Amino acid sequence: MRIRIITDKGVKLPDPNIYLHVYREEQRIQIAEIHIEGAHVNRGYGSIVMSEILKLAYQLGSIRFIDNWISGVDLGHIDRSAHFYRKFGFDVELNEGSGKILWLNEVLGATREEYSL
Repeated sequence: MRIRIITDKGVKLPDPNIYLHVYREEQRIQIAEIHIEGAHVNRGYGSIVMSEILKLAYQLGSIRFIDNWISGVDLGHIDRSAHFYRKFGFDVELNEGSGKILWLNEVLGATREEYSL
């Protein structure tokens, strides 16, 4: 997936790093990375990207879960990352130095009990 954020004033975020893995048989999307840097942080671009990821999950029709790990690389902004994911309905579990996020597609009746990874 390649995303560019363009407004009526032009390209706002030309090349954010967003990597997704779609596992159709497992009915899930794994967010490998959402990376927005510098002056673009806290400007709403991550929210635009996440809205599109959720839209993609619904459009594919069979996606029941979206997940990802929060790794040690994120430690400098782990609270901000947790807040960001919670804002979009993700469950966030934080441990020492890492964490996990999980979104359940309630439209399809997805439950935490059936999620296995």
